[in-house]
Amino acid sequence: MKYASLDVGLKRIGTAICLDGKIVVPQDAILRKNRNQAARDVAAFLKTWEIEQLVVGLPKGGSS
Repeated sequence: MKYASLDVGLKRIGTAICLDGKIVVPQDAILRKNRNQAARDVAAFLKTWEIEQLVVGLPKGGSS
């Protein structure tokens, strides 16, 4: 199963992938210009790597 993780920030979205279920490899961050652009870039990232499971980090003190 192919996993991806996103760490969402106001200026950047950190990304990483795990293709074998054991080793996580960081990828280039997605720079946020606006919400629509960030959503398109995240969707393209997930499609490019054919991600099956997504893990998203919440900021400290953020609501769940």
